[in-house]
Amino acid sequence: RELGAIDQEYAKNVENDDIRAYYVLKELGNPEHPNHSFGMGNRAALSGVSQATLKQWYHDHYSANRMRLEVISPLPLGKLKEIVVDAFKDVPNKNLPAIAIPAPLFTDALRDKMIYIEPIKQLRQLTLLWELPERFGAMRETKPELIICHILGNEGKSSLIDELKNDKLAEGVQCGTQHIGGKSYGLFLQIDLTDAGVKDINKVILRCFEAIANMKD
Repeated sequence: RELGAIDQEYAKNVENDDIRAYYVLKELGNPEHPNHSFGMGNRAALSGVSQATLKQWYHDHYSANRMRLEVISPLPLGKLKEIVVDAFKDVPNKNLPAIAIPAPLFTDALRDKMIYIEPIKQLRQLTLLWELPERFGAMRETKPELIICHILGNEGKSSLIDELKNDKLAEGVQCGTQHIGGKSYGLFLQIDLTDAGVKDINKVILRCFEAIANMKD
């Protein structure tokens, strides 16, 4: 039954443009980084996996100290804590070591490359992607990458999107980060382009780097 559910989810995602782009990124990534590996199963890929293999994988990798739990509820905190502790107190803590990923997400071969992906839907998007330095992965209290995105995603006067709209090159901009494992964090800047923006993509990229230079100043 679970295999059927996984297979349905896989089929649903085959034509999802965001997931398609993510898998192109995985394919082009560093082969020594685990993100490069295929990470979405279907019935064909998983039908040969035995229950014994699944149980062994669970035994080797599942431990409370490697997990995080997020709970959203309108219940009072005291009551919620009581419910959560009762429900999850039996998850064993095997004190497994933290998973270390020494390899970078991308190799230098991908630096400064432009990748074209033909979408399923009618999309006109440009995404600029950076792998953040490892030290950002240790700044989880201050999260400086969110400040960067707040500035680059601002929609006020003389902002990046204001300049792009004045040039009739773009309709919207989004900036965000993605935690890809260990200390690997990617920062992306996604621009929703106009037809003129598609034709003058280098000018759009120039405007983005001008905004970054202004932020640095």
